[in-house]
Amino acid sequence: MEEKQMIKKKEIEDSKKRKNNIRAYKIYEVLAWDLLFYYAIIYLLYSNQKGLSNFQILLIESLFIFFKMFFQAFCQIEIRKNGKRRTLIIGNLSLMICLIILIFANNFSILMFVPTFLGLGFACKESCESDLLYDSIINNSNRSKTFGKIEAKVNSRFYFLDAISAILAGYLYIINPYLPILFCLIITAICFLLSLQFQEINIHEKKEDSIKEEWNKLIKSFDSIKKSNRLKSLLILNSFFIAMHCVFVTLRNVVLINSNVKEEYFGIIFAIGTILAAVSTGYAEKIHKKHKNKSLAHLVIPYAIVFAISGLILFINIDNNIKKICAVLCFSITLSCKGPYLVLIKKYLKNFTNHEKRTSISSAKGFLENSVATLSLLISAFISRFINDKYCVLISGLSFLIFFIVLFKEIKKYVGKKPEDYTKEDLLN
Repeated sequence: MEEKQMIKKKEIEDSKKRKNNIRAYKIYEVLAWDLLFYYAIIYLLYSNQKGLSNFQILLIESLFIFFKMFFQAFCQIEIRKNGKRRTLIIGNLSLMICLIILIFANNFSILMFVPTFLGLGFACKESCESDLLYDSIINNSNRSKTFGKIEAKVNSRFYFLDAISAILAGYLYIINPYLPILFCLIITAICFLLSLQFQEINIHEKKEDSIKEEWNKLIKSFDSIKKSNRLKSLLILNSFFIAMHCVFVTLRNVVLINSNVKEEYFGIIFAIGTILAAVSTGYAEKIHKKHKNKSLAHLVIPYAIVFAISGLILFINIDNNIKKICAVLCFSITLSCKGPYLVLIKKYLKNFTNHEKRTSISSAKGFLENSVATLSLLISAFISRFINDKYCVLISGLSFLIFFIVLFKEIKKYVGKKPEDYTKEDLLN
């Protein structure tokens, strides 16, 4: 009798933790999904206030991705020793330190610490956030669907907030170039406080693993994944999509500068695209139902086409106002594709898996996308250093477009099937 009461008590406590985490996540992730007030002006801050060249900016971006990959091992050690909650707290604290350095740094050497703490912060956050939500949802037949709905709703709300912050960032930058970063720091501090509200669902025995041992575990996590053609296809696709997005996010500023767009309008242009991304994110499930195994192709290929068109615009002798309109359309389409893509790829990667395998997949996902993004940004940086920035945009866009056309032809037979159509190795549950 006492044993049954104890079991019932644990079930009640577990249910409360799950409900608390889901409720906290819906508030936290709207503010913490990415940095607000940051991306609309960071290129201007680096180039105009810090005096950095396009090569140096791309180098900092590539180092950020590299450190995000490098700190994956640390994050997994921290998760196993102290859980996802504490790791998430460390991540938000690291972002706060990064923003403080960005405000006070006055030379390139000190600015090199920015990608270090930024990489640590995002490595911690990406290893924990979506898994905290997924672990908090009861394991039943509707788990994946519930996760997708919550992610879509949260992402959609973030995009609207991001659009507002982008508009404000442009005007705040005119008043004082560091005001947007200060607002970003305040919101990150709020996220830090909100992250304290989460509770652990899956408590693991503490293990004193070394960095070397953790790297070995990361490498071993690929063993089961590489047997699954489905997961290999999704991870390769995702790695290059994230790489393409990272390169485009930096190089889109080249398009705006060459179109003589005023600084205060940068935020407005990004905001228009962000609002469309918010709307499109809400259609993630509808896109999945309509296009099935072609859903990702219908999002990735248009993004790559628009990237290439952005480069072509720079070489066409047309009025600057027309160029500005084309730039707005290009940014709007790419963000409209990115929103539902991120929701669907998370869902597809977590389908047919258990808790242990999801951790391995998250590690492999982070490692691969960071490796490919780092390499892509470094290549773009050196192209930018030795060739005109315009050519850098065009070459990058065309390269990604050709790659994705070939890739989708290869992977279409491995993704989007029904569970019964997959092999045992494909389903890691």
